[in-house]
Amino acid sequence: MLVKLKKLRIILLGILAITSMIIVTWLSVDARAFKIPIFGFHNIIDGQVEQENYLDYTKTDLSKFFTHIVLGNYWVLDTNELDKYFLTKSQPIPSQHIGDKPVMITFDDGYKSMKKYVLPLLEELQLEPKAGETVKVVLFINPKFVKDAESIKSAKAANKYMNCQDIKEGFTKGFFDIQGHGFSHANLTKLDEKELVKELTEGKDILTGCLAGLENTETLATHFAYPYNKSNDRVREYTAKYYRSGYLYNNRTLRLGWWTDSYRLPRLRAFRSDSPEKLIRLAKSTSEIR
Repeated sequence: MLVKLKKLRIILLGILAITSMIIVTWLSVDARAFKIPIFGFHNIIDGQVEQENYLDYTKTDLSKFFTHIVLGNYWVLDTNELDKYFLTKSQPIPSQHIGDKPVMITFDDGYKSMKKYVLPLLEELQLEPKAGETVKVVLFINPKFVKDAESIKSAKAANKYMNCQDIKEGFTKGFFDIQGHGFSHANLTKLDEKELVKELTEGKDILTGCLAGLENTETLATHFAYPYNKSNDRVREYTAKYYRSGYLYNNRTLRLGWWTDSYRLPRLRAFRSDSPEKLIRLAKSTSEIR
């Protein structure tokens, strides 16, 4: 009996030692991984509102965060730049960005506040003497909301969401990267195959129509953010048929390595309760390009 207990003890100690080695190795690999924080915002508000949502972020706090980014040594990526320079590595990183820290800033749902607050803020900061190249933010947009905003029958939607002219203005000025967020913001995991395909594909023509006649629209709606942060193997399989990458909203930083999945790209949540100082600390954690 004692012999069996000794053997069991040796086996358990061996398992513990192996597990510890795996954990230490993983932590070491993770520590050396190249980190890119991708910030995820939603609506922007100007001070207090009657029915404040935890997803709302104030213009004042956003301005503090943006100012740090624009005047710092950051490279604000759009979805295409992240894809070709860091995910697929199909192109070498431009030499002018050596020494920069890459980040990405995204906004979901296509709220009217993008036109009202975000665009003017970016234009204002671009005039700063220390500002570098134009900062482009990613807008994950639901085409149905754009369609509703265009309708003369829906004054509420027109006041809440961007219309084609709003999107076109920000895109033409070089500040907006327009990408997909599902036609109507449905929970994709609850849809059957036909509904899923429709939600992923329908409405691309609406976004294309908004930017008709403009140049540099080849990457329009080629990347996707899962509504409600809901995805599974089936959703990701179908997303891969129509988009180059898929973005989560899981409050994690992107760490590049052999484990990186282009259809499980993490984003950091920017809630009303998150101070600009917190977001700036997270931005500072990004890796420097060498």
